[in-house]
Amino acid sequence: MDDPQRGGLLSPVGISPDAGPATDTDTDTDTDNNTENDNDRDHDNKHDIHSDIHSAGWLTLPEVLDMVAAAPLLEAFLGRRGQPLQIDGAAVQRLGGQCLQVLLAARAAWAADGQSFVLGTGSEELFSTLELLGLTPQSLTYHA
Repeated sequence: MDDPQRGGLLSPVGISPDAGPATDTDTDTDTDNNTENDNDRDHDNKHDIHSDIHSAGWLTLPEVLDMVAAAPLLEAFLGRRGQPLQIDGAAVQRLGGQCLQVLLAARAAWAADGQSFVLGTGSEELFSTLELLGLTPQSLTYHA
């Protein structure tokens, strides 16, 4: 089942590129009962990577794309590998080098797979950082 053409950064050992998208499995809508669970969560919403449950081909980037966000970002891409993907970067306030490397590697992986990878929207901060690094939004886009 190992495909040598799909190797590289986006194919670490033990992670299947066919894994489903990461979603929040907490479906309890009674907020009074969730207070204890919410307080027990040890994560920062600025680093959360969301997917639109109604459209598996979307990935919403978090506000902060720093070193802490790099591994979850990689996992989010791995779970969507093999299908066209549109990226929503409208919330991005900070883009670090590690996450930029993951984004560029993902774009290359989607191109190698012949799948579209499109930066659909982006914040002014995201575009400014890309420009500062000599890139454009098109650098993160591949049309199959």
